[in-house]
Amino acid sequence: MAKNATILEVFVASPGDLTEERKLVEDVISEFNRMHGDSHNVRLELKTWENSVRPGFGKDPQEVINAQIGTDYDIFIGIMWARFGSPTGRAESGTAEEFERAYSRFRETNGAVQMMFYFKNAAISPNVDPVQLGKVQEFRQRISTEYGALYQQFLTPEDFERLLRIHLTTLVLGSMNSETTKFQPSRSSTKSNQTELVGGLADGDDFDDEGIIDLSERATDAMKKASQLIMHMNAAITELGDQIRSRTSELSDLKIYGKSTTNAPVIKRIANAVADDTELYAQRISVDLPALQREYSSAMEAFGKAAMMSGDDLKEPLEDLEKALSAFQDTRNTIFSVKEKVAALRDSIASTPRMTTAFNKARRHAVNATNDFLQFLENAENQSSGVETVLEKIIRTRRAE
Repeated sequence: MAKNATILEVFVASPGDLTEERKLVEDVISEFNRMHGDSHNVRLELKTWENSVRPGFGKDPQEVINAQIGTDYDIFIGIMWARFGSPTGRAESGTAEEFERAYSRFRETNGAVQMMFYFKNAAISPNVDPVQLGKVQEFRQRISTEYGALYQQFLTPEDFERLLRIHLTTLVLGSMNSETTKFQPSRSSTKSNQTELVGGLADGDDFDDEGIIDLSERATDAMKKASQLIMHMNAAITELGDQIRSRTSELSDLKIYGKSTTNAPVIKRIANAVADDTELYAQRISVDLPALQREYSSAMEAFGKAAMMSGDDLKEPLEDLEKALSAFQDTRNTIFSVKEKVAALRDSIASTPRMTTAFNKARRHAVNATNDFLQFLENAENQSSGVETVLEKIIRTRRAE
């Protein structure tokens, strides 16, 4: 039987340093179509310069892209990391110009095009052009203050995939199920074979292995374990801070009594003791951090898959949703309480005078480990906040039923 399907076009804008993330957008869209195409009569189509632009001529290459892409797509996804791009003659870069064109249509049509922007917050190579990085930072600040953008940061491509899966699903299905949807799709498609339209599940696909209750429980358990690991790492931070203060006090006592010049062996012993303490701390953080990342990733993956489900699958007990929300809130509160202490310890370690070879090496390891931990905390805090928003929306909808 012939059946109409709404076509929503998704355009991705990014500089050239995000190839993996651009491929993940394609993967998430394919997954969405497999999961929701039949049940919601909707299909997402990806538009990029790679797959939607043929060779042509204009004032510059970006003008050729603009002419063929247009601005009548339904969803704009922007991504930036360390590269801003080259000027086009109309804007500071191609990505910036594509953003401006999308935003103009957003304003002119009162939100007919939905916009989401992501910034990668991963470590940057020393070879990165500082001018390019500075322009990215200026752009991020500008779209927040001048355009009212609420952007999302991510650390790894996997983080981006999980976030996009959640955001794209809730955006599309939430808008289509709302009486006040602002989507104004320009195209629809009629197919007699729904498998052809949205792509049937291939043999071996395992989307149905875990049900919504399984996923919710996995997310909740993983977030609880993540919170416990953060507190364990916090204990290591507190312990090292106390040890450094104690050792510093010993060194200060030597100087007060004028013995620093005659007690070099004692000073070296204290310095090496600090080195031992600091190295042990660095090892503890380096061991716990991968475990923390695994638990947090498991929670985000589970919730992302749960967000892809709809209809009867989402009719789980409201209590389970509230437990999941509570777990995410507890973890974010834990992160907030620990983050300032982590930053303070890192600064304290980094500012400690160079004393012995052993201490200098331990200090470097500790600062690197602490930076990795702090970066994870900042990224996880942002992602947890985004998940909470989605869960709160689902819970409000369930309560209103």
